[in-house]
Amino acid sequence: MAVFLLGCVVMGLIGQARGARRTARRALESAERAERLAADAVSALAELRAAERSAAVREAVREAVPVDRVVLTKAPAPGREQLMAVLHTELVQVLGRRAADELRALPVAAPVDAVPADAVPAVAVPVDAVPVDAVPVVAVPADAVPRPAPPAEGDLPRLVPVTGPRDSVGGLPEARPGERFHYSGVRTGEGEEEFPIDWPEPGAVAIAEVVVEAEFMVTVVPMTRTRTRVHTHPRVAAAWGYEGQIRARGLLTQEMTHLKVESREGASSWSVWLRGPSELDELLDERQGSGSPILAVRPRGPVEVVAHAKSRSWSLRFVCGCWAGDKCACTTRGLGYTTNYVSACGEAIEVLTVPRPGLLVVTMDEETDPWRLRVRAVGSERDED
Repeated sequence: MAVFLLGCVVMGLIGQARGARRTARRALESAERAERLAADAVSALAELRAAERSAAVREAVREAVPVDRVVLTKAPAPGREQLMAVLHTELVQVLGRRAADELRALPVAAPVDAVPADAVPAVAVPVDAVPVDAVPVVAVPADAVPRPAPPAEGDLPRLVPVTGPRDSVGGLPEARPGERFHYSGVRTGEGEEEFPIDWPEPGAVAIAEVVVEAEFMVTVVPMTRTRTRVHTHPRVAAAWGYEGQIRARGLLTQEMTHLKVESREGASSWSVWLRGPSELDELLDERQGSGSPILAVRPRGPVEVVAHAKSRSWSLRFVCGCWAGDKCACTTRGLGYTTNYVSACGEAIEVLTVPRPGLLVVTMDEETDPWRLRVRAVGSERDED
C-alpha cells in the first residue's frame, strides 16, 4: 500500500513539472509576441512620420514655396524620436515583468527522492500504555554493591634480599699447561692477545665465565676473524682500576671465532673459562638469585616464564636450542608470534614465552640485584593489565 501511495505522489509531481514547462513555454511565446508588437509599433510610427513629411511637401507646393526650404526650415515634431524609444522600452519592460510574474507563480517541482515524510501515511500499531508508576524502582544503597576486596599486603609479590648462594661467577684457577677451555694471563703495560675459541660442545653455543682485574683497564671481546670477514662483537667483560675485580658471563655463538684481551697502562690479569650448555643449571619450577646467570630450559612443550626482577635496567632473553642465534627459523605448531626478549627498568614483572628447549640469559645492572623466575603452563594464569 505504501508503495502505491508513493507512486501516486511521484506521478503527481511529474505532472506538476510538465505543467510548469508548458507555462514557461507560453510565457516565452508572450515575450516574443511583445517583441514583434514593439517592432510593428516602431514601423507604424516611421510610416506616420513619412506621411506627415509628404503632407508638408504637398502643402508647400501649393503655396509655391521651394521644397528644400520647407524641409530645412520646418523641424520635426519636438520629442517624437524620444517618445518612440521610451514607448519601445516601456512596452518591453511591461511584457518582461508579466512573464516573470507568471514564472514565479508556477509551483516548484520537488525531486523524486525528496518526498516528504508525511506524504506516506504511517501505519499506527496500537500499544497498551504502561503507567509510569507501574514499573517499580528499587533503590540500591551504595554499600550494597559488592566490590572485590583488595589483596592483602602479604599476598603481593615482593623480592627479598638473597641470603643463599648467588648465581655469580666464582674465582677461576689459573690455566695449567694443556688444559682445555680455560685461558688466563697477566700483563704489565699496554697490549693485546687473541686466541681461537675451543668449543666445549661442537655445534652448540658456549658460555664464557670471565674474571678480570686491572690497575687501569682490561677488556675481553669476542671476534669474528676469517679470510673474508672481520667483525668485533660487544665485549663480554671490562674492568677499570677503581672497580676492583669484575666477574661476568657472556654467550658465545658459532659465528664468533676468537677472544681478544686488551689491556692499557699498569698491571692487569684475566681468566676465561668456557662451558657448554649441558653444564648449566636448569630452570625447573622456580628459582631465585642475583646477578646475571645463564640457565638451561628443557620443557616438553611451550611454557611461560614469569620474571620478577629489580634493577636499574634488566632483561630476560630466550636462546633457541637450535643454536642458530639470530638466524633461527624454528616454529611451534599452535603457537603464534612470540618475542624472545623482555626488559624493564626498576622493579617489574614480565612474562616471556619459551616455545622449546634452549637457554635463558638474565642480564642485571649489578651482581647484587635480585630476580625470581617461575615456570607456568601457557595461558594457565590471567595477567592483569
